[in-house]
Amino acid sequence: SYFVTSNIVSLAGIRIEAGASFKMSTGITISVNSNGYLNATGTETHGITFTSINEGTYWNGLFFNSFNGYNRLIHCEISNAGLNRIADADHNANIAIGHGSSV
Repeated sequence: SYFVTSNIVSLAGIRIEAGASFKMSTGITISVNSNGYLNATGTETHGITFTSINEGTYWNGLFFNSFNGYNRLIHCEISNAGLNRIADADHNANIAIGHGSSV
């Protein structure tokens, strides 16, 4: 498991291996901007998890503001997010996708 205690902003590429688990502190946002990408490709037996450090606490979520073709969320579980709205999202969510962006 990886414990994330500061916001992450990707302007380049991040590739996450199958089986990885990320536990976020309260209020954390993972943002993928510009030409950056987040490629989180799990398998049916080795998924990737993004959640909060403790039950009953929440983080902000994943924000994609990138149209990079390498953005992927495959066999991923994103939970306990949505503490605050991300960027210009209409409401709180586990994942927010900016205008003109893709995953």
